Amino acid sequence: MNRRDLILGASAVALTAVTAKAADHAGHDMAGHDMHSPGANKYAPLIRAAAICQSEGDLCIAHCVTAMKAGDITLAECLRTVTEMMALCAATSKLAALDS
Repeated sequence: MNRRDLILGASAVALTAVTAKAADHAGHDMAGHDMHSPGANKYAPLIRAAAICQSEGDLCIAHCVTAMKAGDITLAECLRTVTEMMALCAATSKLAALDS
């Protein structure tokens, strides 16, 4: 298994687990909670997980860029894949925040 497959697999597993947890939380009664506070969104755990995903992606991109500056072009495909993952995390976060 190469690094790209490992990153993709780990990302898919993490996103699936967090989505399942968010769905579980969505069924809980929100009565008594202030629905206007940021933490009251039923998808708040998913939004937080997407933010972590983006943060980790930023670190991975920085690593890839540093390696590529040093002449290691083997991470070019990883860089492309992580950039795609970042778009998915951003879209997931936005849709979850909009209660979509």
